[in-house]
Amino acid sequence: MPPSAAVIETVAIASDREPTSLEPLYKTVDPDALDALLGSSEIPSIDGDITVSFVFAGHDVIVENDGRVVVGPVEPRSDGE
Repeated sequence: MPPSAAVIETVAIASDREPTSLEPLYKTVDPDALDALLGSSEIPSIDGDITVSFVFAGHDVIVENDGRVVVGPVEPRSDGE
């Protein structure tokens, strides 16, 4: 499953919603770029891990290049104030 589809499925499960009821992923992150960065075997192997994090449909989402998708509640962000 491409990373973009895994994000949608995982967030839908975490929020107890149908995937089609979520806002479009492309409004938050470019799904093609996410898939190319984390899911393509055509990109030469790189040393180390790649992690992409963003907020989608009211959840913090972390996607790793090993296929793992972690979804949790949005954590308050410190903006220096």
